[in-house]
Amino acid sequence: MTQPPIQLPNSLPTVCRLCMIELMRKTYKRYWWFPIVREPLVLGMRFLGVVNRIPIATYAAANPECHGCLRFLKADLKVKSPTFRFLNRFIEPVFGAIRAPRLVDEEVEEAKIKAELMMKTLISDTSGVLDALASSSDCSQPNPVIANE
Repeated sequence: MTQPPIQLPNSLPTVCRLCMIELMRKTYKRYWWFPIVREPLVLGMRFLGVVNRIPIATYAAANPECHGCLRFLKADLKVKSPTFRFLNRFIEPVFGAIRAPRLVDEEVEEAKIKAELMMKTLISDTSGVLDALASSSDCSQPNPVIANE
């Protein structure tokens, strides 16, 4: 008999390699028009999140500052929304071309370091949850399927 999947809360987010909140904050200050370009895209992602029943408010954040980061939503949309995948193929390269030249290399490096620190904090905070899950499952059975929905 197979075991039912373990239902995990949205506490194991996508691995961050770059703190986009930090970079967007600096870009918004430097370029008054940048929010005019980005915010409609953010609104569209949030709308697709609601349409695809992605529980945005339940994403765990390593740091209160990370709460509301779109990285988690975007990762889920890439998996669950064919509409998002289609649109993202065209929008992401254009948006990247608009955003990239406006970022200073030192700021990007700082954002990478900050993301790495935030992920280390998250991994250490969730290791107890993972240990509890591992000890509660029956090790004589094959590994259960982990469903993160």
